[in-house]
Amino acid sequence: MRVLALHGSQQTGGLFEQRLAPLVKQLGDNHHITFIDAPHALPLRDGQDASLGWWCDDGTGLAQSLDVVDAAWRAATYDALIGFSSGGAVAFAAAARGLPGLKALICAGAPRRTEAAAPP
Repeated sequence: MRVLALHGSQQTGGLFEQRLAPLVKQLGDNHHITFIDAPHALPLRDGQDASLGWWCDDGTGLAQSLDVVDAAWRAATYDALIGFSSGGAVAFAAAARGLPGLKALICAGAPRRTEAAAPP
């Protein structure tokens, strides 16, 4: 199975690949995951070398990101699309627009720590 993977906000495809390395190893040679970068540079946080997003801080840029995903999808043969956090939102939007041959869509995310904290 060939999978196209979309990272979350303020990450990169390379960082997402590192975080999913244990899963990729368990999947074995019958699966290939391609990790792509979002097109928009975001402000760096402490310790970051790169910070990319699927849309800009002002909310613009989603159409360009969908075009990037569509171009990557059509440049190779993929079976599935996986996205984490904002990458999951973009994966869902790209699938809704239509991706030829899409057999599986995985959207994953978690609330920020402040959102996950118990109410006062």
